[in-house]
Amino acid sequence: TLLSFSVHSKNEKAILNWQTSNEIGRDKMILYKSSDGEHWEKIYTTTSLGIPEGSSYSFTDSNLSSDIAYYKLEINGESWVRSVNKGKQNDFQIYPNPSIGKVTVINPTPTS
Repeated sequence: TLLSFSVHSKNEKAILNWQTSNEIGRDKMILYKSSDGEHWEKIYTTTSLGIPEGSSYSFTDSNLSSDIAYYKLEINGESWVRSVNKGKQNDFQIYPNPSIGKVTVINPTPTS
């Protein structure tokens, strides 16, 4: 179960952190990156530690070359998307993915 997934930028790098609970088995976790939110490139793969209490994970993308980058974390066929702008955090979220007709979209940035 995914408890949290966040990304922020610092010094032209993207720092991704996620936390799980109830890790039953040893599930593969895959991170993807996109500059447009449509075309994804696999950038990192790891296996969960399988700890019933859950674990914390992190990954640093040293190649934050575009003004905005999208990151997708995939675990057990479900995925969560986060984006980051160089120099500031953006907590835009869409989940679950895939979905059976219902998704949640969170965009805490006010629009004018």
